[in-house]
Amino acid sequence: MNEDADRDIEIRVKQRNLSMNEYIVLKMDDIEVTEASPVRRVNGEVRKQPEVHIGCGIYGLQILDRYVLFHFLKAIDSDLKYVDFNRFLDHFDLKTMIEDFVESAPGMSIPVWVSGDEIEAIDDGAWESNSAYLSTIYEELWEYYSGDGGVYIRTVDMGIKKRPAICIERDDRIVEIVCDQQRTHITLRMKAGKGFVQPVKTVTYHCWVHLLRTEFFYDNINEKLELDVFTKAHAQARVDGTEVLSPSRGRANTIPFYPRNKIEREDYFSLSL
Repeated sequence: MNEDADRDIEIRVKQRNLSMNEYIVLKMDDIEVTEASPVRRVNGEVRKQPEVHIGCGIYGLQILDRYVLFHFLKAIDSDLKYVDFNRFLDHFDLKTMIEDFVESAPGMSIPVWVSGDEIEAIDDGAWESNSAYLSTIYEELWEYYSGDGGVYIRTVDMGIKKRPAICIERDDRIVEIVCDQQRTHITLRMKAGKGFVQPVKTVTYHCWVHLLRTEFFYDNINEKLELDVFTKAHAQARVDGTEVLSPSRGRANTIPFYPRNKIEREDYFSLSL
């Protein structure tokens, strides 16, 4: 590794996310892949989540998340695409594949965050905007949900800065996923005329989206996509054959995230009276 890269790691060590348990630097020359499987059993079901065991000096570590494994390999080969990574998982021996990546990078080091013996995140330098991780999550969600509706990225005004949001649209609702200040916000917005209402409060997790457990993340999205929503205004609209309209008539669409959520939540209660 050259001096500039070493200096960059030193800077990031000082600026690291201190909410993670431990921050260590793995040297590729010291890594030994002992076991690797592209699938593992989660809550009694076989899921497409890897189980990788590696040794590195005094450390015995695991990678148990597909996103983390992808970014570990991408830190070695920056040209690696997520679609190719998934194809590799389906058609190649995972242990041999990881060994090939590691052996192709002699002298390289990769900083990682560890909780217990599990590598929970790779420090690829993307933490300022976490855009690399968000792009990966978007590709995954698009592949999973686009057949039943739209999946796209839009900009959300957070008040001080604008952030990208992944939106999953299905029928009369949008599930919006926004990352800001090391928090992940998941919001359900129901269409009501030119505006939206929010039947449940925004759920906020105090971590980046790629650090959420995959099963937990998908369960949260599916719950919002399948939630039954029925208010007095909905009942009246069915009788009259009219459209449900939000009291603010879409005004909240033009204001920042937090006051927008407050207004859309209040609008939902107004429709329920």
